[in-house]
Amino acid sequence: MKSHGHKNHRTRPQTTTLADLVATVSKLTHNERLSAYIVADMINSNLVRLEGQFHGRRVVVG
Repeated sequence: MKSHGHKNHRTRPQTTTLADLVATVSKLTHNERLSAYIVADMINSNLVRLEGQFHGRRVVVG
């Protein structure tokens, strides 16, 4: 079967900063506390991943 010139490329996960994620969620919720809970839940449920010294850590909102 011909691929018509299209190659199978695996898409690479998009890399963004935690600050970008927080800013985007804050714009959508207009509530700092709710934004913190949503971002923490995204990190703790592995929807997003922290890298560097915080890789694999859990987030608690106090």
